[in-house]
Amino acid sequence: MTNEVPPGAAEERMRRFSRASVWSLRLVVLATIFTANMPGFEDTPPASPTEGHERVLFLVPAFDITNRENPEPYTAEEKLALSLRMGLDPFMWVSAGVNAALSQRANQFPQYGQGMQGFGRRYGAAMLDTVNGGLASTAFRMALHQDPRFHRLGHGNVMHRMAYALSQEFWTRGDNGTRQFNWSKILGTLSSSALANAYYPPAQRGLGLTMNRFGMNLMWDPTGLLTDEFWPDMQRKLARTLHTRRRHE
Repeated sequence: MTNEVPPGAAEERMRRFSRASVWSLRLVVLATIFTANMPGFEDTPPASPTEGHERVLFLVPAFDITNRENPEPYTAEEKLALSLRMGLDPFMWVSAGVNAALSQRANQFPQYGQGMQGFGRRYGAAMLDTVNGGLASTAFRMALHQDPRFHRLGHGNVMHRMAYALSQEFWTRGDNGTRQFNWSKILGTLSSSALANAYYPPAQRGLGLTMNRFGMNLMWDPTGLLTDEFWPDMQRKLARTLHTRRRHE
């Protein structure tokens, strides 16, 4: 008697493994922050990367982070340009390729097939996921006049900073500077989850799977907000560690 694997089970396991891998990397960053001598950071001037050119973990584009307390609002054209720049960054193309290769090796979405054709379909789906998510939220930000940027606090108690960063999943700033519920993020995530039904295999479509993708994205995204907030601290910790090692060589 053979045990049949329920449809979609292998794909779900692969998806969870992929998310867990990146989540583990982010948790390593946060664990380093917590175990670091936080008061010692005060001896080092805060990092001030040029806004619009920052990369978290030296690789991941974070062009949507601002360190300014009251930045000028973006125009509709600037919001669209930011979304396209983030979604089409070379790192995203490479990341999509890695995800497609892992997906093909595990035979995720078997309806796509194998070989170059199967890889191309998986690669296209991965890139569409990336671009759709950004553009859908941007469309709502343009319509609702909400700021697309992450506003980094950069100072204060660690727990306060964590709460502040996580709150930006559901709260954002309007173009007029007021605090608003982040409808753009919620509606954009829901829309992109629904749009995936247009290019996912038939077995991965439907209301239930759409809401599952929507919920998973809302649970997953806050880990990125934490690394956005604490990455400068991590950089300073790394710089201090390297400096100390060089002094003792």
